[in-house]
Amino acid sequence: MQDITGEIKRNGKGVKMAISNQIRNIIASNDALAREFGEGFDSVNSTLEWGFERVADEISALRAEFSYGMGLVLEQLRIQQRTLDGILDQLDAIHETLKHPLLTQARELSKRGMERLQRGLLPEALKDLLESAVKNETDFLVQLQIGKLYLYGQNPTDNVINLPSAEKHLRLAARYANSEIQHLPDAAKFCGEAFLHAAISCYAQANEKWLAKNVD
Repeated sequence: MQDITGEIKRNGKGVKMAISNQIRNIIASNDALAREFGEGFDSVNSTLEWGFERVADEISALRAEFSYGMGLVLEQLRIQQRTLDGILDQLDAIHETLKHPLLTQARELSKRGMERLQRGLLPEALKDLLESAVKNETDFLVQLQIGKLYLYGQNPTDNVINLPSAEKHLRLAARYANSEIQHLPDAAKFCGEAFLHAAISCYAQANEKWLAKNVD
C-alpha cells in the first residue's frame, strides 16, 4: 500500500471536505443505504453521521496527521480490555452456539484469532478469523475484525493490508450486524462502526488512485 498518510499530511485543509463529501458518494447515499438495509439503517444513521463528522473534524484539527497505525493499536486495546466479551456472550446465547458444533468451532477460532491479534501476530490472527468466517459467515464481529485487519493490519514485522478486501468484509459486517438489531439492539453501533471503517477504506483506495495518477 502506498503511503496515504504522507499525502494526507500534505493536503490537510482538504481532508475534511474529502471525507465528508467524497466518501459518502463513494459508498452510497443515505437513501441507497436505506433501500438496501431497510428500517434498520435509520437506527444507525445518527451513528454514521457522528462518525463521519468526528473523523473529519479530528483529522482537520490535527492538521490531517492521521496515524494509520492507531486503528490497529485501538483494536488491540479493545481486545485486551475484553470490551467485546459481553456482546460475544449475547450473540452466543441468541444463536445457541454451544448446541451447534460448527458454531462452537467458529467461536473458538475467532477467540484464538483475537488473542493472536492482541499479541501482534497479524497473519496468524487473520488466518484464524478467516477460517472462523468460513464456519459462520454471518458473525458480524468476525467480519468486522477481518475488515479492520485488512484496513489497519501493519506493524514492524507484518503487513496484511488489503483495501478492497477490507471494504468487502466491512460491508458484510454492516449487513450482518443490521440483521441482528431486532434481537440485539447493541448491534446497531457495530453496524455504524463497520460503515465508518468501510468509508475510510474507500477513501484510502481513492487516495491510492490519486497518488498513482500524480506519480505517473
